[in-house]
Amino acid sequence: MALGAMACTEQDEARMDTALDDVQQDAQVMANDLRASLHANLDRADARLDNLDERIDAMGDRAEGDLREMANDLRQERDALAARMDQMGNAAAAEWSEAQYDMREQMNELEADLTEARLRAAETKDDFVAMTQEELNELDVRIESLEQEMAQAGDAVQAEYRETLADWRAQRAELQNDYERLENATEREFNAMRNGLASAFGELGQDLAEASQDVRRALSTDSKESDA
Repeated sequence: MALGAMACTEQDEARMDTALDDVQQDAQVMANDLRASLHANLDRADARLDNLDERIDAMGDRAEGDLREMANDLRQERDALAARMDQMGNAAAAEWSEAQYDMREQMNELEADLTEARLRAAETKDDFVAMTQEELNELDVRIESLEQEMAQAGDAVQAEYRETLADWRAQRAELQNDYERLENATEREFNAMRNGLASAFGELGQDLAEASQDVRRALSTDSKESDA
């Protein structure tokens, strides 16, 4: 009887060790994926920042003063995030897991602000229209991705965001209408619409990114509860 109990105990300990190894391995994979994702997003932000600087330089005295300030602020946002990533370096997976939502939020804010600044820096209507179409396509990708994440998170999360998602789709449709108006707008109408549209794209993009963060938190919580 005692030998049997000891065998069971050893088997249980072995199973627990295997489960712990699996959890640690999953955490390390998550940390590596997060590092790679943040670095890729930072590279993309660098390219967009360089393009923004080139546009502002080309505008010369025609560039609005607050646009130059916005570009400088964006550089500071970018540098602060890069410094934090360097500081994390090869930190343990648990530290990356703890910091991931805050770091993604910093990246989301940077990307939203970059979207607004780039649109405001479009000097011609044709340039603005082309960039607006790119941003509309990006919004479609984000909305579809968010819906897929919500489907994984379950009924409670879908119920929480159902009306909000419908509002975002309505906002996206309004931006599509504004885009179509832009194509036939006069130069005066374009100048009147430009900054408002740039802000609207930035705000909606950030709303979608923040919702994605919330859904990821819900998925992470469900995963931890199921593992427990």
